[in-house]
This record gives sequence, structure tokens and C-alpha cells, in this order.
Amino acid sequence: MFARLRLQRLADSLSSRYVVVERTVLHRSPIVLTPYSAGNTIDAAALEAHIAGWYAAAGLAREDVDTGAVILTGAALEQDNARELADLFAGEGGKFVCATAGHALEATLAAHGSGSVARSRRE
Repeated sequence: MFARLRLQRLADSLSSRYVVVERTVLHRSPIVLTPYSAGNTIDAAALEAHIAGWYAAAGLAREDVDTGAVILTGAALEQDNARELADLFAGEGGKFVCATAGHALEATLAAHGSGSVARSRRE
């Protein structure tokens, strides 16, 4: 997903913490199955092709992206080339944060990503 975010610094005691005050989704990529190659590896070249296609579909160039996140979850963490995958995504543009997620973080990300948390706060 590509989104334009507007952040605002929290006013509490000159906090360095920021919150997202506006999010505009620019493009949502389709869900794709993880491409595997021989052995215990994920096909990095196929992922790179997907990434290039998503940038093109969004009408964006790599230099248009300021920041992003790479979160390796589930089976991706168990592959022999997990680090290579993180580096592949991190090299795609901007400053990237990389994390690994266990089951609890995966569930939290799903709740936020689906909009459930925001809806719960509103209602």
C-alpha cells in the first residue's frame, strides 16, 4: 500500500512523538501469494518484480517514497533468505523500519490495517 501521511507532534511536554492526523491511500496492491524458489527460500527476484509493478500501478517512483516499513511475519521469518528479503524491501525507497512479528504483533497489525481499531474508537 502507498499512502500519503500527515503527522503532528504531540504537544505534551514538547514530546518527540508524532501521531498520524491524516492518511490518504494512493494505491492498494492486490494480495499475492508468496513466491517460493528451490530449497528453503522465497523468490526475491519475483518479489522485486511485484514491487516494480506496484510502483508503476501507483504512478510513483522510488524517490517519491520518504519512509516505509518492512515487517517479516510467519513463514518469511523461517526462510534461509529472510535478511535478503528485508534488504530488498528496505532498498526500495526512503528510510525503512524493519521488524519481525510474532503472532501477537501480526494480530495487532491486522486489527489496525483492517480499520477495526479506528472504527472501535469512533463507535
